[in-house]
Amino acid sequence: MALETRSLAQFDRLVETGELLWKEVPARHIASQPFNFEFRVAAALAKKPMTATQKKVVNAFADSNPDFSLGLVGSKHKLILNKFCVVRPQFVLHTIDFVPQKQALDAADLGALWHVLTNLKSEHIAIFNCGAEAGASVGHKHMQVLPRSPHAEFQLFPDIDSVEEGIYSVQEIPFKHAIHRLPETVNESTLVNTYHNLLSHLSLGQEAPHNFILTKTWILVIPRIRGRVGNLAANAAAMVGMVWVTSEEEYQGWTAQDPMTLLPSFGVQIEEVSTNQV
Repeated sequence: MALETRSLAQFDRLVETGELLWKEVPARHIASQPFNFEFRVAAALAKKPMTATQKKVVNAFADSNPDFSLGLVGSKHKLILNKFCVVRPQFVLHTIDFVPQKQALDAADLGALWHVLTNLKSEHIAIFNCGAEAGASVGHKHMQVLPRSPHAEFQLFPDIDSVEEGIYSVQEIPFKHAIHRLPETVNESTLVNTYHNLLSHLSLGQEAPHNFILTKTWILVIPRIRGRVGNLAANAAAMVGMVWVTSEEEYQGWTAQDPMTLLPSFGVQIEEVSTNQV
């Protein structure tokens, strides 16, 4: 059975038994510049265990129940359904052995992630929060894969920009970032080289906090300096406009002003940004 079909069947079964915490909530769209926002208020996130110290946690993921498991990916990773999810379904790809979340992705991570992404028929996005300052809530190395909203409803800003080659940044975005489009043919080596080039371009070391966002057509890296500002938190998805909050109070905190004015506080703020092709 195809991965997407099997995962949806398992997801629905776990929701019905109450083991997986999810309730469909409509997206709330907020217009902004240079990109728009898509908010979801998901109360299930409030029950998610937080380990801000990023120390080793035994049984960090809800995969003791075999029905959460979707199998091994290669020899070093396991794919599971996220117990505390916002969209249907939401995957976690974690290392079998403990590796600190603050370590940058390696070749095995990227190969496993690409395998999952390319074995899902519908469009998905993969994210990695490198460390607590990048929005990670668990210190055991893991990545997430989640379905994308239809393009007519919400677009990620690298899909809007027309630059095709090299490392570049998008005009007017008020925080430091770098994007590289992927060639038509992608392998593990392509992903590793592209990721390392982006880290180098941004002067990021192997344990520097950053967000990694991957689609089948591009990689985006965003340097980070903090995971929370007051009671508001931002992970990789939030930095591209997909913001998940636990309550109406948090939603009001984000939208009392233009949400775009908040994002530089989580990343590396820059005064003036222009599209730079290198």
